[in-house]
Amino acid sequence: MEHQEPKALFLGLSDLALDDAPIDLGGGVTLRPTAARLRTSPFFYSGKSLNDDAKVLHGLNLDLRDVDIKAELQVPPTPSGELSVQYEIGRFIVFLIRLWVEPRVTVPLLATSSMESVRKAKDEDRFIRPLEVWPRFFHVELEGARSTSEEMSWIRENWRSALKLYQDHTEFRLAADAIDNSAFISNTALILISLWGALEALFSPSTSELRFRVSSLIAAYLEPPGDARHERQREVSGLYDKRSAAAHGRPKHQVDDLVDTYALLRTVLLRMIEKKHVPQKRELEGILFGSTGGDGGPNREPYEEEGPSA
Repeated sequence: MEHQEPKALFLGLSDLALDDAPIDLGGGVTLRPTAARLRTSPFFYSGKSLNDDAKVLHGLNLDLRDVDIKAELQVPPTPSGELSVQYEIGRFIVFLIRLWVEPRVTVPLLATSSMESVRKAKDEDRFIRPLEVWPRFFHVELEGARSTSEEMSWIRENWRSALKLYQDHTEFRLAADAIDNSAFISNTALILISLWGALEALFSPSTSELRFRVSSLIAAYLEPPGDARHERQREVSGLYDKRSAAAHGRPKHQVDDLVDTYALLRTVLLRMIEKKHVPQKRELEGILFGSTGGDGGPNREPYEEEGPSA
């Protein structure tokens, strides 16, 4: 059997406006503008049917709109040569783009050819998979205009260390997956429970007195001692009440409660990414009680640790 060289993986992205120039994200990963259209039911690409290649959609009755692909993320082959490793890197970078730049971005198409050349690829060389072709039910917008070229510098600086947090810490992984998948959940009560489940995993050392403990530790992690911390604790506690009502089948939340919970988890994840550290439970308690010992306190940067190895 003829040996095939590992190929780059391309993730087609919707709802992401880029400048004309490609953006180097480091590690050989490149983000560039493109133009293509995906018709999801039946599965077409730029007017040419790819149903024979799209086995993943077999048997599904999808009645979805056409999707314009405006950008593509190119992930080079990794030393292992495994496509799954490239996919994890690509999907995680898309998660960071949603978290920092544009929450509405989706990944409708995955291929081993660029979006412009995928139709021309030989059948034996063609790998095409539809991915996020279902509707988004929960929409979030970030405040203020964001210059994509400038904001992508944050992605370039943080994605490798953040990916290590994702790979090494199950609580961080749960939180990242919960917030990233929340837009595709049609039941708002399930969204709220999912986001709060992630916050509980990050900030709850036990199952007792969850409401007070989780809200206090979150407030201590995000705010310095004083009135701001107390006010944050009260706000988080109120949001937790909405989670509890939803979990017990008596939902009382409004859309604003979902948005506020999403924003809270987003703030927590961004701080952990920028500090390159997921704090342990003892460390959080040290912050809460103003400890100056080894578990972290106001006289020490409790979130810092050595950066990941290359």
